Amino acid sequence: MLFKFFQKIRTYETEVMSSHLLIKAKASDKLLQQAAQIAHDIEIKLSAYQEDSEICRINKNAGKHRVKCSPLTIDILKISLEVSEATKGKFDPSIGVLTQKGYGFGTGKEKLLSKAEKKRLQSFVNYKEIDINEEGIFLKKEGMALDLGGIGKGYAADKIITFLKEKGVSSALVSVGGEIHVYGKIWHIGIQHPRENRLHAQVTTNNGDTLLTSSGDYERFIHDPSHHHILNPSSAQSVNKFSSLTLISNSIDAGRMDAFNTALFQMDEDEITDICKKYDLGAFLVDKDLNVKRINHIEQKVGSILLVE
Repeated sequence: MLFKFFQKIRTYETEVMSSHLLIKAKASDKLLQQAAQIAHDIEIKLSAYQEDSEICRINKNAGKHRVKCSPLTIDILKISLEVSEATKGKFDPSIGVLTQKGYGFGTGKEKLLSKAEKKRLQSFVNYKEIDINEEGIFLKKEGMALDLGGIGKGYAADKIITFLKEKGVSSALVSVGGEIHVYGKIWHIGIQHPRENRLHAQVTTNNGDTLLTSSGDYERFIHDPSHHHILNPSSAQSVNKFSSLTLISNSIDAGRMDAFNTALFQMDEDEITDICKKYDLGAFLVDKDLNVKRINHIEQKVGSILLVE
């Protein structure tokens, strides 16, 4: 008699990058732990809050000398600069002087800035002053600071998915702080309502690779959502066009999508439509009045998106 053993879907959860990491996959507990360790290893290199991380060493040596980095850090910075060019600087990895040193997001000492403080710190934000070669990374101006929070979680999700596929895992869901990559079966994924403690919509995928990345003014803010953490590098302040923005794709990596999401949150609908068409993204927008807009045939990227009433 022949027996066929079916691997069941297992779940692994932990905290990483100040966010919740969720992995669901047809894999052993040991393999899921190894997958989660990938995200922890990335955090060790990219955290702007851990003194011994590569990013912190780069920031400390801004304007002084080049810092030798791992291939991973060089890779994610190169991707970041690609998106910076594509979005005309609306995504800028050198925004750390504003997000961390200025507003204090993630430090527990958040504060609003005066116009004079915004103007002073704004002068240190310029992705074109980031110099990368195979020997390392150099910030050309003293006082500059990198912050990869707008791309790191999506990048980690990609690395975990790549690992699972290499290990022969037939289906998986990986969510790093809401940056989601799934494949191998039909998955049902909720989109958070920006003003209520419930889902706003449910995405039903097909069997192929599907990626979702979301940003919202409700995720992290000072006093109220109008002072949220997604800052425009040019104005040094929050942009309040949307309450939430979800991008969906089946043809681009989650790291780039994560970075594009940060940039598109600052754009108007025409600009978003142009970017979505160029990079084959679908967008699910919720404006300040909670009106919903779908851009670029978003349903073609997945199975369906239904509003939850």
